[in-house]
Amino acid sequence: MRNEINNEWLMQRLTRLQRVADRQANVIVIEDMPTMRLLLVQTIRQMGFKNVHRAANGKQGLELIKQHHCDLAIVDWVMPHMTGLELLEKIRDLDDYSDMIFVMVTAESHEVNVVRGVEERVDTYLTKPVNMYKLTRRLNEILFRRETESRCALQFASGRQEAALKKMGAVAKKMPEAKWPLANLAKMYARSGRFDIAEKYFQQILKRDSSTTYVLVELGKIKEREGDTEAALKYYHRAIYRNNQFFRAYDVIAEALLSQGNKEDALLALETAMQNGGTESAGRQELFADLLLDENRFEEAESALRKAMELKPQVYVIPRKFRIAKCCLAQGKVDEGIEVLEEVVKSAKRDQAQERLEASLLIGKSHLANGDVEKAVTMFERLIEPHTWPGKYMPEAKYNLLKTIGKVYLQTGNVHQASKYFYDSVLLNLDDQENIKDIGYYADSLGFPELGGAIEEKISDLRSRVEACAEEGRVLVERGEYDAAHKAYDQGLRIDPNSGRLYFNKGRLFLRMDEMERCFIYMERALEFGLANRDAELVAKVAQTYLEQDNFPRTRRILELAHELDLEDESIHSVVDMLQARQPAVGHALTG
Repeated sequence: MRNEINNEWLMQRLTRLQRVADRQANVIVIEDMPTMRLLLVQTIRQMGFKNVHRAANGKQGLELIKQHHCDLAIVDWVMPHMTGLELLEKIRDLDDYSDMIFVMVTAESHEVNVVRGVEERVDTYLTKPVNMYKLTRRLNEILFRRETESRCALQFASGRQEAALKKMGAVAKKMPEAKWPLANLAKMYARSGRFDIAEKYFQQILKRDSSTTYVLVELGKIKEREGDTEAALKYYHRAIYRNNQFFRAYDVIAEALLSQGNKEDALLALETAMQNGGTESAGRQELFADLLLDENRFEEAESALRKAMELKPQVYVIPRKFRIAKCCLAQGKVDEGIEVLEEVVKSAKRDQAQERLEASLLIGKSHLANGDVEKAVTMFERLIEPHTWPGKYMPEAKYNLLKTIGKVYLQTGNVHQASKYFYDSVLLNLDDQENIKDIGYYADSLGFPELGGAIEEKISDLRSRVEACAEEGRVLVERGEYDAAHKAYDQGLRIDPNSGRLYFNKGRLFLRMDEMERCFIYMERALEFGLANRDAELVAKVAQTYLEQDNFPRTRRILELAHELDLEDESIHSVVDMLQARQPAVGHALTG
């Protein structure tokens, strides 16, 4: 059974088994010897299967399996381009085919012991010659075993654990020579935390047949769950000693060593797996690449990541490409690295905005390092425009994006451009002292202490002037001198054209003057700056203004936008509560 039971996967598995039982399945025979291939195809057809495909090697067979959605594979052990064992590992690593029935055909030699060592992953093995009666009997055994396992797993996953254990225990009694019922009992007991009973069943299997290598790995996993990593490693190493092509043992060794912080030996374990032919697992290549990157072995890491993409091209595409690009850049392959990063930027979806941002920043930084300042400027200017992002969703507030770009410029020695972006960042919210401090600390850490001080001095002067305009406007409004108040606010906006608060003040002033159209124009400008700067309080004030005018649809939409940007603030919640009091159905939809 899988370590993580998924009911949908189990139902798909049962459907696949039914197709095989009804002889409606697509079958593939993979054998490099033409005569033997023909005999196997004829045998399969004699069993009642009509859709039988054939391939001369593992590589061709894998393509046909995907093309025809095969449910059953009869595979020779020794073939050119890709052995049966390598194909088995590839198949078990593919989500759509991990549960297909896989029958290995071997010669009377050491191959049998190797295949028996990985029998958890292969459904059965047959020694040549193969006839219809032998294959039919084995296939019926597989169908019975798989169906029993799947139905017990469904019971276990639905909370009926004791019923599943009882059913599998009954099968074990009826089939005292079979190992698979004991293995399934052991795994179910382990999953329910009863490790002593699980270990007892696994030890029973080893007493009957010491060549069942996968049991050693399962015993090791139990020891790990009990907190005894050293004992686990001993079991894993015994598994490899018994069968150096049982690649899953290398994986669990690496993971156990990593849990101890031993990256060096974890890398060695995976390198040994690769040397012994264990290159066909995307997950193994991924972990291998991570460890190589820690060692700054960028060329090998790039190769491992590209192999992982070849094995599972639709999985973790963006993260893998991003790391491939970093490997290229570290090797001095700047143009190739930029090309891969541009693929990331183009293909990133809305929920991958952070990855798109990181790729874009790295492209800009690479252009700067290459002396292509104009290309870097173009890239950075695109970043700060909301319409260039999928769904106009920027992953960070605009002021933060500007600050980040400023940091990239400063890292590459472009002090003038860095100063410009830092200044623009602070201008978006003059009251954000933390932003100003962060810029100062960063500039100081890179050896530019005067930069932060100069920006802070300029901003302090601007803030004082803007605050004076805002205060003057407020006083004039209280006196009823509305025209003079507008002039005061306009003067403040000329000093700081990004002040969402001043736009809001003007909007409220137009509301007092009963000029609703102009009021809402300024409210929308205030909202624009509030969302861009993630100023929850300002966004809430705009929403409340619309609510006061009984504009429930616009109020709701503003609150939805705040929710999409994760602007969870007491002021926002307060407006939601007010909306719910006025329009219960609308408010409930937002809180729900």
